[in-house]
Amino acid sequence: MKNKILYTTLIFFLTAVFIYSEVPESIVCQTSQGSGPQSTTWGLYKPAQTGTGEYFRILIAYAQFASDNTQDTVWPLNQLPNWKNDLIDNTVTGTYRDQTLSDYFDVASKGKFDFIGDVYQDTIIIPTNMSYGAANQYVINELNANISDFSRYDNWKLVNGNHIFSEGNGDGYVDMLIIIYRNGHSSFGIKGGIANLNISEYTTHDLKKINGGTSAIGSGITTRVGLTGKFAIVGHLAHEFGHYLFGSGHTNFGGLMAGDPYPYSTETYMMSAWERARLGYINLSIPQTDGQEIQLGDFVTDVTHNYNAIKIPIPFNNPSSSTFLMVENHQRVSKYDQIMRGESLEGNWNLTTTLGQGLYIWVITNGNNYAPTIDIKAADGSWNWTYDGDYYAGPGWYVGYPWEGYLPKTYHSSVNRNTGKSDRYPWHLVWHNQWASKWVDKNPNTGNYELTRDVMGEVNDAFNLGYVELLTPWSNPSSYVNGTTDISVQLLSKNGNNITLKVYSTSASAQSLPPSKPQNLKIGPNPGNNLVKLTWTANAEPPGDIVLYEVSRKVDEYGTGWLVIATTTNTYYVDPEMYYAPVGGLVGSHYRIRAKDIQGLYSIYSDEVSVRTEPMNKEALFVATSDKLDYKIQNYPNPFNPTTNIVYQIKEKGFVSLQVFDIIGREVSQLVKETKEPGVYSVSFDASNLPSGVYIYSLRVNDFVQNQKMTLLK
Repeated sequence: MKNKILYTTLIFFLTAVFIYSEVPESIVCQTSQGSGPQSTTWGLYKPAQTGTGEYFRILIAYAQFASDNTQDTVWPLNQLPNWKNDLIDNTVTGTYRDQTLSDYFDVASKGKFDFIGDVYQDTIIIPTNMSYGAANQYVINELNANISDFSRYDNWKLVNGNHIFSEGNGDGYVDMLIIIYRNGHSSFGIKGGIANLNISEYTTHDLKKINGGTSAIGSGITTRVGLTGKFAIVGHLAHEFGHYLFGSGHTNFGGLMAGDPYPYSTETYMMSAWERARLGYINLSIPQTDGQEIQLGDFVTDVTHNYNAIKIPIPFNNPSSSTFLMVENHQRVSKYDQIMRGESLEGNWNLTTTLGQGLYIWVITNGNNYAPTIDIKAADGSWNWTYDGDYYAGPGWYVGYPWEGYLPKTYHSSVNRNTGKSDRYPWHLVWHNQWASKWVDKNPNTGNYELTRDVMGEVNDAFNLGYVELLTPWSNPSSYVNGTTDISVQLLSKNGNNITLKVYSTSASAQSLPPSKPQNLKIGPNPGNNLVKLTWTANAEPPGDIVLYEVSRKVDEYGTGWLVIATTTNTYYVDPEMYYAPVGGLVGSHYRIRAKDIQGLYSIYSDEVSVRTEPMNKEALFVATSDKLDYKIQNYPNPFNPTTNIVYQIKEKGFVSLQVFDIIGREVSQLVKETKEPGVYSVSFDASNLPSGVYIYSLRVNDFVQNQKMTLLK
């Protein structure tokens, strides 16, 4: 009988694939909802671990409908994909090839699970369009006619909750058949993948059975996303096989098993700490004492420590609690660590980036069962959000809906450190009577909305030294979980890929820590005089703990760096030296604040805000090289009453004349008449003794002349 299975060792072939995840739920899993008992040997229906001399061998078949006419260079029509033999290794080795299913499970399990398989060496062409169950039946008939020995795929049986390995003589059923369709069609029956074959039980020529359901004797996975790309398919198939390990249904956020009815966009490719611990792949460090110091290595790859994540029970003294914080250190050493795909990554699977490095803190409830409920303590805060209209993102979004092509715009209107939502939480707001995620955010430099894909993760979700170092009952986000807790986490240091932190469990310990990072710093004009005004949300530490806020400013053109310009006990500050001039201001001013507590400890600095400004009442603001300067003149405010500031810039040393004329050309003031070095200068013009009207101010420097109008309104 003809045998088209490849048994020999395959030549290494690396395909780096980047998937542009433009539309939510680009690869859909339609495994039914539900739950089941957990096997006592790690894995619900199929084993999640293999011992010495054991392995889990699968069979992979590629299929195509004759009606499929989609052109693709990676998987050409009527052929096998270019990566056909690079999806899985077929023998147990100490090191599996990169970006294979074998390597994925080897890395996720820390060497505890040998997942290998064979590839049927022909594309099976389905002559007519049919449902996926009927098509699978056609594929299996072809396999049965050409594969001599199906006992190769019957190696496991489930006995009294234990997975038993018996080579070639398991439970009589093929352990796993994965059928990958190049493409689907309108009546195929699934949009992406599913953890079943949807066939009546089938008996092969050598009396092995193939079961179409999802159970201990279930035999397969079906997917129609063959054109998606190999890296995406590896993660997709790992997810589908995950249903045999965890059960039906999905988690709501992150890790491998996120999915319907929640957005697939939150998947982070590698199994989460909860998932890896559930299968016995990793140990968790559970702090026992207040102030316990713990060093945490890279979540995916660390083998130095005997744990890969930290579990902080809530309440702290109940290690078996189903509610807890899970702390992971993502340094993105592994290609499988896709903790962040938003912002500049544009939704791609990026296999080389380190963007998003840092400490991630997850909230797990119902954590003793599958599927738990998951949220994130994103370092950039929890907020109340306000809808701000719609953003046109272009074709491909919400296809078929009346609002096709559009996404909701939102901004955080106020701090809600306890029960607010992060910008990464998948159910961000109700929009058109359904939940929508946050895909669009404001560019802080332009103030314009852009497609940022916050729900897929951004750099500022991670806790890092110098950015956000504390999680306390008063920080944003806070350690609130279904009520106030006394738990605090403090980052101490980073050495290579290791982060050292402390975990606290009492209110007294929390109050001994530095203040939390000030929140919601905003910048705008002060009513009445247009000076720069800063506002922020008061810190939430207990009354009397915060004694002041320190305000710092940095002006790009001064070149002096950050300077402390004030301290205040208020939650606002008006800069007496700078006018707010977002359009045309001659200098760029940046501001930040930090809090000081009664112990004399300072918080880390707030996020900075910046704007173009006009300096007030400062002569010879700075001197710079001529290649940074040009001739320029502007006044602010305009209109004015009765004083305005005229700021002028000269690029060469020369005799400077600055005069003010009325509308008929009569000189009313000579403000400057002297030789000056290149630089930016400011002079005040007082029109207290002049009538309302339009005035002309004129700058002359050597051969350069520029005139501008200004209006006095009394």
